[in-house]
Amino acid sequence: MTHFPLPPAAFTGESRANPADAALDWLARGWALFAEDKFRWCLLALLFSALAALPVALYPRALWLFFMLMPFFAAGWHELCRMAETAEETGRRPLPGDFFAAFTAPLLIVPGILGAGALWLLWTIFLLMLSIAAAPESSVIFWLALVLYAFFLPVLMLPLGMALLFAPPLIYPRRLPPGRALKASFTACRKNLAPLFFLALLLSLLAFATLLSLGLLLPIALPVAFAAWRAACYDIFIAL
Repeated sequence: MTHFPLPPAAFTGESRANPADAALDWLARGWALFAEDKFRWCLLALLFSALAALPVALYPRALWLFFMLMPFFAAGWHELCRMAETAEETGRRPLPGDFFAAFTAPLLIVPGILGAGALWLLWTIFLLMLSIAAAPESSVIFWLALVLYAFFLPVLMLPLGMALLFAPPLIYPRRLPPGRALKASFTACRKNLAPLFFLALLLSLLAFATLLSLGLLLPIALPVAFAAWRAACYDIFIAL
């Protein structure tokens, strides 16, 4: 016998394809979310920047810890953006403490370890190439290694980047196991290569403008970028 109302279907990480021009919509929605409460978002961006930069400035080796914690930070930003989108319905706007809710999901360390491990491997290879360049009569070997490194770098990093891009919000708040979250993220990116490529170009221009401003645009660029990424999550994973 069927009982009503039916329980909601469990989230499986199913994704859908979006048109290439969706990237413009995602960025526009990111800006619109920021524009609703500029002061709050700027303060949150400054808080995050201090949280990320201070440990690295005091102890440079903490940079690896930062990379390992990036999935927690990404999931935290996703929750802040989601709460801001539903503020009119819930009557509650995100607070700095809500950013740390993602730290209640310890499995987020899995994509963090994968990302930090990949960066450590690339850095080790780069240092090895520098040591080859310093050796006598090794210029040909060095340039050959450099060409191979430049060729294989995107080949190796692209699949990993696709698996990591959307994994944090799938693990928290959706609580998918890390393996399924990584697979779902990779599948979603494969379905949306064109809009994600254009979004990456747009965010690269935003990052370049931030560099030209000597970081003065960071309190604006950071929340806009994460809000655009959140908009992509919402459309690709059907109201994530």
